[in-house]
Amino acid sequence: MMNFDPNVYKAGNQNWMITQAGNKDLFVANSSGLLRYNGADWQLNPIPNKTIVRSVLAVDSLIFTGAYMEIGYWQENDYGLLEYTSLLPRFPDPIADGEQFWHMEQVEDVLVFQSFEGLYSYHLKENKIKRWELPHQASVTNLFRVGDLIYFQLMEAGLFVIQKGRIKEVIPYREMVDVEIMHLYRHQGL
Repeated sequence: MMNFDPNVYKAGNQNWMITQAGNKDLFVANSSGLLRYNGADWQLNPIPNKTIVRSVLAVDSLIFTGAYMEIGYWQENDYGLLEYTSLLPRFPDPIADGEQFWHMEQVEDVLVFQSFEGLYSYHLKENKIKRWELPHQASVTNLFRVGDLIYFQLMEAGLFVIQKGRIKEVIPYREMVDVEIMHLYRHQGL
């Protein structure tokens, strides 16, 4: 195991999420931007609005990042440099002031983005974004992928799953009270 000091990768000292691309490069959501590590060298890629990158996910040749008031993807150009494309113009409505994209997961050709203010789906093939109508007016506190299902928790509302294009309640709030779920795992049996 290796530990890298911020002086080595020359970026912020807060790292929020990590993903690995098909070419084995590591990508890190960092307080200074998107970090790329190829096993020898670090490269910092600030997003256009120069804010903290909170989430990152590699999908084929695209590297998706979520940040404060920004979400989009990076793609390597012919010179090996990453170029950024914002997805904000694809949103059906403007995002809320101060919105941050904290987590993202992929199932087949759909990415689900989570902010505290909402839950969004991005259909890769159609290049369209949809905002989910949530069953309660509550903050989305977390997002999880278990197998081919996406789960999310709503503050003071419970745990929900997206299944066959619909949102279904899994655990009502009255059974959870003030429990915040940090991660979900598939039960493998004994």
